[in-house]
Amino acid sequence: MHLKIVEREFLTAEELQQLMDTPFHNQRLEHVRDCFVFCCFTGLAYSDVKKLTHDDFVTGIDGELWINTRRTKIKTKSNITALPTALMILEKYEDSPHLVIIKYFRC
Repeated sequence: MHLKIVEREFLTAEELQQLMDTPFHNQRLEHVRDCFVFCCFTGLAYSDVKKLTHDDFVTGIDGELWINTRRTKIKTKSNITALPTALMILEKYEDSPHLVIIKYFRC
C-alpha cells in the first residue's frame, strides 16, 4: 500500500464571501453556486449532498438542526451541525416545487 500525498487548495473567507455575493443571471449557475457553498459549510462532498433526504435532518438535543448521514466514499456515519449559512441556503429553497430538502441540487 502506498500513501499518496495530495496538496489541497482552500478558498479564503474573502473568496468564499465574494462567491456568495456574486449575482448570477443564470438560475442554474446560482443553484450550482449554492450547492458548492452548502458543501463548504457542511464539509460534505457533492455526492453526499445529492443523496440527502428529509430523514437526514434532525433536531439535536441542543435544539439545533443537525445532518445525520452516512458518507458515500468512506462509509462512516457523520453528524454535522447545520451552520447559519447552510441553513440560509436550505431556507432559500424550502418553497421550491422541485425541492425535497437538497433534491434540487441534483441538477
